[in-house]
Amino acid sequence: SMDKDGRIQNVSKRWLEKLGYEMDEVIGHKSTEFLTDKSRQIAVEQYMPKFMKEGFIDNVPYQYLTKGGDVLDILLSAISEKDKNGNVKLSLAVLEDITERKLAEELLKENEAQLKFAQQSAGVGLWNINYKTNELFWSPELFNLFGLNSEHTIATHDTWDKLMHPDDIASAHEKLNKSKIEKQTQLNIEYRVVHPNGKILWINAIGNASYDDDGTPIRNAGICIDITERKLAEESLRKSEARFKLAMAATKDGLYDWNLETNEIYYSPGWKSMLGYTDDELPNDFSVWEKLTDPNDIDRTWKMQQELIHKQRDHFEIEFKMKHKDGHWVDILSRANA
Repeated sequence: SMDKDGRIQNVSKRWLEKLGYEMDEVIGHKSTEFLTDKSRQIAVEQYMPKFMKEGFIDNVPYQYLTKGGDVLDILLSAISEKDKNGNVKLSLAVLEDITERKLAEELLKENEAQLKFAQQSAGVGLWNINYKTNELFWSPELFNLFGLNSEHTIATHDTWDKLMHPDDIASAHEKLNKSKIEKQTQLNIEYRVVHPNGKILWINAIGNASYDDDGTPIRNAGICIDITERKLAEESLRKSEARFKLAMAATKDGLYDWNLETNEIYYSPGWKSMLGYTDDELPNDFSVWEKLTDPNDIDRTWKMQQELIHKQRDHFEIEFKMKHKDGHWVDILSRANA
């Protein structure tokens, strides 16, 4: 409680514990003395005049300084008793410590900001389907991912259909409906979206569905990820592999590729055909070379390979014999780099 001049007349033990003072250190002092400079200015200029005029204030945010110098976030509510002339003669205040709540709110805001930054940086957006109301939710980042303005567009199933590539609509709906029918909890769909400017992105939608006790779907929530770069890389690799296979099929030379770390080896169809085999008749295994090479040539050939591997020579070129499928020996000229 305080007198008409705002000087403290009495405080609770809890108040003293929170701020770290003894009773005789606060009695007679103005309550504003225990505020931070900023809160003191706000109190004097804003809330004290309001309190004197109206007789009460409610949930005013102040910052108090403890005796040890720590800052406490407080919500202050106060009522006053006035004399017959309407002047405040006594007041009673209640303080609520919201320091931990403020810290939690600030941490939440920081986490939300970090999440938003991560979503924007990684090309990720959040979505939620409410099967009870048939409503969709898209985060602002997902609108951006779809090339849409969240202020001018509403997230609906129709909007989703319109932005999807025509060739992907049927398969996307089929997978979504199948997940509901089979009561799948995990959803994973890949499809293309077409931006209003014609730009095409590949999207990977990953979701987690929930159902009630009767198996009726309640909601499905998850993320959409921009996988355009991955899809373009996969397509480029497929084209490269196709060109490689075409080149290998067209040439009479044989090619092998030996991974020294995994010991995996690849023999091209041309390599196998030189020995009279089709591609599926010989496995891609190092034992094939050992089995078909002339025993008189294995040691010297192996020695030269090891010298190349250990950088004792800059290239590999050697002639040796390998056994053809029909039993005769074939002269082989082998060149390699490591």
